[in-house]
Amino acid sequence: MAQWAKPLVSMMIDGVMGVAEYQCKRLLDGRYFRLEPQLPNPVAMDDASAVNGLMSDANRVDISPAVDWLRGSFVAP
Repeated sequence: MAQWAKPLVSMMIDGVMGVAEYQCKRLLDGRYFRLEPQLPNPVAMDDASAVNGLMSDANRVDISPAVDWLRGSFVAP
């Protein structure tokens, strides 16, 4: 039973995120954009020592699709 704890929690969190994303897409249509970069290495949520690495990873993420969406959705031509 203990072997199922970690995968079960992960599945539940992923399921909730998937439902929320689906609802946002359906309700907000073109007014919804999700920037979801993949981290190169897993990081524990309470690992404060990973902050510098996370900042470094964040600086390497290409956010141009999000910027383009914001400009097209919220900035007047």
